[in-house]
Amino acid sequence: AQPTGWGRGAAAAMNTFKTCAEMCATPMWVKVLLLINIATSGIVFALSMWQLGSRDDGLTDLFVGSLDWEDFCNGEVDGLNTVQYVRPFAFEWMDGDDDGLSWCPWPLANTVYRSVTSVLSLLFAVVFLFFATPIDFIGPSLMSSFAFVYFSIFSLDANSLTIGNGVCEDGFDDLLLDNLEEITCMPGMYVATLGSSIFGVCSFGLLGMSWARTGSIHGTQAHVQRT
Repeated sequence: AQPTGWGRGAAAAMNTFKTCAEMCATPMWVKVLLLINIATSGIVFALSMWQLGSRDDGLTDLFVGSLDWEDFCNGEVDGLNTVQYVRPFAFEWMDGDDDGLSWCPWPLANTVYRSVTSVLSLLFAVVFLFFATPIDFIGPSLMSSFAFVYFSIFSLDANSLTIGNGVCEDGFDDLLLDNLEEITCMPGMYVATLGSSIFGVCSFGLLGMSWARTGSIHGTQAHVQRT
């Protein structure tokens, strides 16, 4: 049976990907791709650090009684103990003449997983780009492996953001809506993190496929001819 819908799209995307890999199968292009992946890994790490903290922007001052925003984000407020599992979320709020932008960060597990991966992928890319080492032969498979890891990061983050934004849209069981005139959820501030991860999937995947067709990029082995 002929593939339909998503099947045809996936097959076309894979063929395009293979064509690009064949075009980039030279030592020079592999080095360019390594530079791109160094930058990609750095951006992923920078975004992870930037979105590490929380911000209330004066929001807690409007609540009757006391509400510590860090406690809220960490699920330490009575009746809202699950908030730590439904992050991240961000929202603009309004109450009379007061307004602001508040957010809670990614779950710690997401941040640690993403940060460690970005550091490792950056270090390996730097080593492979600037040094001829005895482990160069594992470079193509290792770079391809990072593509799969970045895809798992994207999947995990996309799921967390979907859940967090959904809870935000519900007003956190109306806790915020009972205290504020209006809230507007802003998931867009986290889209860059998702985008950097999916870009990592493509760039590391392309690097692995191109490098496998190239052979050594430091001139220590004979060039492998494309077939």
